Amino acid sequence: MAGQSKLSSEATQVLIQEMRSPSARDYDLTAREKEILKLMVDGLPNTEIADKLGVSPSTAKFHVSNVLSKLGVASRTEAVSLALKQKLVK
Repeated sequence: MAGQSKLSSEATQVLIQEMRSPSARDYDLTAREKEILKLMVDGLPNTEIADKLGVSPSTAKFHVSNVLSKLGVASRTEAVSLALKQKLVK
């Protein structure tokens, strides 16, 4: 093998699939979570998200926390950055 690495065809397929379109799976966000993410991208804080959606601030905070968890990020800034890079919102 002359010092070169070799991947199995199965591993290659998994890598190709992940590289092609990670946004296609939308990180399993619900329709409401996608709506929340869009509002986060627009720069709205939890209180304004709550007002816009007609829910309590604690409900908005709960949804934001779910979005962060599903995206695997620790902050709103990271979530917005990922959403824009992966084109998760329109």
